[in-house]
Amino acid sequence: MEYKIISGGIYLVNLGKHKNPEFSSPHYCVIVKSYDKELLLCLPTTSKEKLNEKYIFKIPEDGSTCLFKHAKFISNKRILKPLYNRETGQQMILSNQHLNDLLQNFQRFMAITCNNALQGNKQSLESIQKQIA
Repeated sequence: MEYKIISGGIYLVNLGKHKNPEFSSPHYCVIVKSYDKELLLCLPTTSKEKLNEKYIFKIPEDGSTCLFKHAKFISNKRILKPLYNRETGQQMILSNQHLNDLLQNFQRFMAITCNNALQGNKQSLESIQKQIA
């Protein structure tokens, strides 16, 4: 069956080896963005409740949860097949509103992550400069 890779689509993806066994090998992911014909940003999903996770997005279309900290760039060759709705037979694709909500939340997560990294780097540099002086 032919299918097109669509931003907001949920696909079974071969994620390969990962430190967290839940996100190893084939796993469902939301494809967030295609950067060229072969490079995709994906967010792995889980059906398990992750109440202790701070940065998540609950997907209304299928009830699964995206965990932002497991975002990954993949080759389009790692896409195995799309997820289909069992009742309608239609490919599972987030609505435009849900995709926008997901992207806004992911953007906040990345901003916090980058700001924390910059702050940590700044503190490290200040510490090194004090040691040198």
